[in-house]
Amino acid sequence: MPLSKVLFDSTIELHLDIERTGAEARATIIELLKNLEKELIAKVADGVTDWSKARIAKQLSEADAVIRQYYDDAAGIARDTTTSVAQVSASATATSLSAAVGGQVAISVIPTATYLETLAGNTIIQGAVQADWWDRQAGDVAFKFQSAVRQGLVAAETTPQIVKRVRDVMDLSRRNAEALVHTSVQSVANATREKLFEDNTDVISGKEWSSALDRRTCPTCGALDGKRWATDSKPTNHSMAYRAPPNHWRCRCSCIPVLRTWAELGINMDELPDGTRASMEGQVTDKTFEDWLKRKTETDPTFADRALGKGRAELFRDGKITMDQMISGGKPLTLNELKAKYEKPILSQMKNDAYEIAKSGGRNKGFFNQWDKQKKGKIEKSIKSLSTQVDIHNEKIDNPKNHINKPISDHELNYLVTIYWPKEIRNFKQQIDILEGILGERHHVKK
Repeated sequence: MPLSKVLFDSTIELHLDIERTGAEARATIIELLKNLEKELIAKVADGVTDWSKARIAKQLSEADAVIRQYYDDAAGIARDTTTSVAQVSASATATSLSAAVGGQVAISVIPTATYLETLAGNTIIQGAVQADWWDRQAGDVAFKFQSAVRQGLVAAETTPQIVKRVRDVMDLSRRNAEALVHTSVQSVANATREKLFEDNTDVISGKEWSSALDRRTCPTCGALDGKRWATDSKPTNHSMAYRAPPNHWRCRCSCIPVLRTWAELGINMDELPDGTRASMEGQVTDKTFEDWLKRKTETDPTFADRALGKGRAELFRDGKITMDQMISGGKPLTLNELKAKYEKPILSQMKNDAYEIAKSGGRNKGFFNQWDKQKKGKIEKSIKSLSTQVDIHNEKIDNPKNHINKPISDHELNYLVTIYWPKEIRNFKQQIDILEGILGERHHVKK
């Protein structure tokens, strides 16, 4: 059966939007690691060559703690991003499947919010879960930083030479972090779609590999483009084994569901010529991302400018920038913007995720257990207090200098405004959701 153009377009557009959201997360984490670099350089720039052995050991130990704190923050940003990506991917995929069959068949099996958070945390990314990768990167940076300082001292290098060693370590760390965020986001998005494929085999007969065909497509992914497998991953008319994308670090491939025929769906309708359905808008003929972008722009002239930033799509078509450069240098998409674009009833069913996740023993389970048996008045008082904290922290972000009582550096200020205070707001809001969920559950039980 020809591939549904509705599914093809919706999958590629979602893939593009997730790439843009990944670019936003990468930029945030890169800025975070730049702040880390400044802190580390500040530690060695103050006369490191004159330090005693005891002071060297103390400074390196302190640096290790600083590195791990920054990487904990980076891991939190990545975790929040991939959890939201899983929710949006589930909602958007279910919605596009329903649209592709003209609403004739309900897509009833949708993963719960609790399942999706677990999936985001447990998805294997090139051999390990993302939490383990972040822990490994933190340890690697700590080790290389210590080695850079010690090697510089042994070689009797000057402070500027040792600082250069540290910069080299951090340059590599940022590239590794970028690769991890990109691959984590795509791994979770694809794992979510795979779950929907498995749970809705009454609608889906298989899956087709879609490679991002441009000058940077690797031979392995290029050879897989257009290949199909049944829902149980058995090859269709070829012998290539199936392995869910991404295939490698920074891979941009995805899989598109192949629908069953009208007869297989139990719908009494004639198949259109060549298997093409009216609701599908015809067969897919796009061979490259450029072809797809051109066709989308023909039907919606402002699409490229909205998605990528004015002028960048033209540079891509002219061969002056790659797809990666176009996305990373174009318009990023925040998590809130991604959710707003794909806000559908299915996604709405996943509301109050924090409560459901904590109740099932996931993140914030300790907070849930602490408050589950508390009196209503005490819970309402806590909700009010937490809401006040949200307002206070928003005010801190808007007017940071009004809330700082001691001199701090610009990079420390930037860390508070862009990372620490927003993280605190997210934590407060999750706690509010949990408390409101507890009260809501009690009200439901009473009824």
